[in-house]
Amino acid sequence: MHRSRERAYIIVFALIWGVWEMFGGAVVHALNLPFKGIFMTLVAVPIILTARTFVPVRGSTLKIGVIVAIMKIFSPGGFVLSPFLAILIESVMAEVILTLTKSTPLGYVLTGGFIVMWSPLHRLLIQGLLFSRRIYYFYLELVKKLTHLVGLPESKALYVFAGYLVFLFLIGALEGFVVYRISKKLKEEVKF
Repeated sequence: MHRSRERAYIIVFALIWGVWEMFGGAVVHALNLPFKGIFMTLVAVPIILTARTFVPVRGSTLKIGVIVAIMKIFSPGGFVLSPFLAILIESVMAEVILTLTKSTPLGYVLTGGFIVMWSPLHRLLIQGLLFSRRIYYFYLELVKKLTHLVGLPESKALYVFAGYLVFLFLIGALEGFVVYRISKKLKEEVKF
């Protein structure tokens, strides 16, 4: 009975995350919103972490991620490599961090922080693999120009980017902390 409940939760959370990735992703891309990956991740993190609360078993987060990645193949826009890989990497990161920290509050905070911070890094890595290293020079020039716009010398561009990553980590960490608190209470109230 206990195993069938775990399987049911894995399927339910994979469906929730998968539907978000398939249809929410299609809407976000159709609206051409900026920071699409970060937005998608900010919604995925509570699903991933709540799933781990309901199925606190080693490997459960990875199983959910694999199911979601397979579902993503059938998105309305068709198969796209980058989101497919992002889902797999996010689930591996969450699985490793939550397993190493034994799903403690610190584990939730670190998982949220690292997954949200990973979003722009993932994009840079995938684009570098697809378009060669020249894309990084383009991004570096872009960051330099943005740095100059806010009144800082261009030599501080990498510090600005690092600050951006820290900012994203803190947002994800806060999200992880809040999800830990809410999901524990939710699990106590759900009788399935």
